[in-house]
Amino acid sequence: MKIGDKERPIYGNINGLIELKEKYGLDLLNGVDTKSFDLASIRSLVFVALVQGAKHEKQEIDFTIEDVGDWLTPKNMGELLPEAMNAFFGGVELKQTDKPGE
Repeated sequence: MKIGDKERPIYGNINGLIELKEKYGLDLLNGVDTKSFDLASIRSLVFVALVQGAKHEKQEIDFTIEDVGDWLTPKNMGELLPEAMNAFFGGVELKQTDKPGE
């Protein structure tokens, strides 16, 4: 993902999904509530995907969640959010009502 003036790896895994739920209140496995998916949610999702990408590639985490907020703009959010979602779900389209096991 090109963000923060350089190409950065993104990665989605169980650790990231747990962090999103426990730290940021985003339970992506139980569907995405578009009413509560706000700018803070977008920033958190992109941040965790970047952190997991850096860890996966054994790179230094040289940014904060505030940095990610500075890097996200209305112009690039439409591209970066789908990339971050794709990191976690590999292109699987989640509908608002999708839940595991249904």
